Amino acid sequence: MQPSDILVEAKHLLDREIAGQEDAKKAACLLLYHSMNLAHSRPTNLLIAGPTGCGKTYLWQVLARKYPQIKIYDASQISASGWSGSMHLVDIFQDPTLTAGSIIVLDEFDKACQPMTNNRGTAYHELFQNNILAMLNHDTIVFGADNNRSGFKVDCSQMSFVLLGAFEHARETSVSDKKALGFGSDLMEDADADSAMLTDDDFIRSGMRREVLGRMNKIVQMQPLTQFDYEDIALNALSDVRRQIGNDFNLSSDEIALLAHEAMHQRLGARWIKSKLFDMADDMVWQQTWEAEWQREEASMLKQKQEDEKSQKEEKEYYDSIY
Repeated sequence: MQPSDILVEAKHLLDREIAGQEDAKKAACLLLYHSMNLAHSRPTNLLIAGPTGCGKTYLWQVLARKYPQIKIYDASQISASGWSGSMHLVDIFQDPTLTAGSIIVLDEFDKACQPMTNNRGTAYHELFQNNILAMLNHDTIVFGADNNRSGFKVDCSQMSFVLLGAFEHARETSVSDKKALGFGSDLMEDADADSAMLTDDDFIRSGMRREVLGRMNKIVQMQPLTQFDYEDIALNALSDVRRQIGNDFNLSSDEIALLAHEAMHQRLGARWIKSKLFDMADDMVWQQTWEAEWQREEASMLKQKQEDEKSQKEEKEYYDSIY
């Protein structure tokens, strides 16, 4: 496959699964392209911010199913060096499948940036971000030996890194500040935090270190999905369900619109719609199965009743003929 073919393949893959979000798709496809074109490798640091349910994580999950060099981790579960926890940065880089061209995606990165200090005054969020600066510099990281493992080095010069986060508090604060200052007061009256465009200062106020933000080659801000997006997602998901269980399952346009409306206003996301449709399909299969079973039982009982009545009639006719 030519490197340019990757752009086409990845974009078509995302278009089949994700509605809208063209800027994020473009950034993800180009990052993948540069990571796989090792002859002219251009490792990238990408920050994608967007409200809950807009498809940040799912975008990378879709690509990871096709491209195994994409590794996704929950940043909120990674402990800084010297802190106890189930996962540390060293655990990520001990993955034997990591190679040149790998893409490491840190999901929920905004939660790892939220200010957190222990009783000795150590700021965890700053310590954690200190730990990742070397990888964002695409340097060689040296991990020292400890009781459980020997020391080793990891060359990050051809690895790319993606940080994902909702940054909800930053969005709410940004909108609140603009309302308080009276910027475009008529327009801000109905301002939605999910649609707010964050500034560098907003990211920094959320706890992200200026040095980390400064190492981002590109920042993409995803917008919340619209009613039209959700309806498109529901129609595509409906096609998937029908392919799996048959064409008996269907929804009217009004039912699709109602499902999309609920997902949008409850901020439930695209995955909820797909899960909901499969749940509805399962309910239909269950109902149809038991309705068929009840009909078989009723038919069996009716047949048995008819046979009993016939037997009783024949028995009566026999005795009548004797006597």
